[in-house]
Amino acid sequence: MDNFTALTNGIAARLTTGYAALAAADPTLVSLPDVSVLLQDAHDIDSEIDTVIGQIGMLTLVNMPSFKNRTPLSDRVNGEITLIVEIGEAPLVWRDDPLTKPRAVDLAKMTAQLLQGLVITGFQPLRVMNGDFQRDKKRQIYSLHLETVQVFAAPGAGAGLPVAVSDGLMVLLLDDTGAFTGWKFRDQVTGDIVYFRIKDGLPDVDDQ
Repeated sequence: MDNFTALTNGIAARLTTGYAALAAADPTLVSLPDVSVLLQDAHDIDSEIDTVIGQIGMLTLVNMPSFKNRTPLSDRVNGEITLIVEIGEAPLVWRDDPLTKPRAVDLAKMTAQLLQGLVITGFQPLRVMNGDFQRDKKRQIYSLHLETVQVFAAPGAGAGLPVAVSDGLMVLLLDDTGAFTGWKFRDQVTGDIVYFRIKDGLPDVDDQ
């Protein structure tokens, strides 16, 4: 299983169990386990979405991540991961009268709380940055924007490449103002700690 699959599966598992736990603790949320948690990385996700919206009326969709390399001068990608989780509701299908079920906005807030700070192996704790409402003629859609960080080795990495000093992650060096100044690694062959500091915009090997 690749790390991005582990990330999206971990999020989906957290939401599935979290919705069930919330329903067990609060009788007014008894409908939460009916919410389908779907993964965007599916063979026919569009048909699956249409089926769930048409039959149930509410779903949560975990999309595939995007990433940006925060340390392009390093030989390892320090991936800043962004990921969107969408809550979609078809009110005419989902809602009862009088209303007893949570609306899309309610589920979006509960979902954000379930995911904030979630730890998945290989990633820093998830951060829920914001939730955006998307206008649609027949559906209500909320998009939760998540961020995390992952450091992963380049394909074919061999002996002599830097290995992380702690917890599988490289150590970033910052100055007193919080500005990025370089990285710290442990060399896989010698066992020595090696510092790469940024000098004049370029990495420079240092011994302290």
